Amino acid sequence: MTARFKCGAPTLIANLPGLMAVPKQRQSHSRTNKRRSQHKIEAPGLRHCPRCGAPRRPHRVCPNCGTYAGREVIVQQPGVDSDDE
Repeated sequence: MTARFKCGAPTLIANLPGLMAVPKQRQSHSRTNKRRSQHKIEAPGLRHCPRCGAPRRPHRVCPNCGTYAGREVIVQQPGVDSDDE
């Protein structure tokens, strides 16, 4: 069953499933490099902890005081380092 227009022209082949658009020409090195210029690494954004003022990543527990969103998530023991064991 092929659908036809009133003038008798067949439907467009692009409407068939499984076919994709293919570029007509190669993309130049210059154009490729212009697109890739935005793929650079950036320094992570840091915010200050409202409790202790230490820099921390946003939406994460403060590594210095162990608080998140105004409540203590990790209980810090004073004077005990885990590296001494």
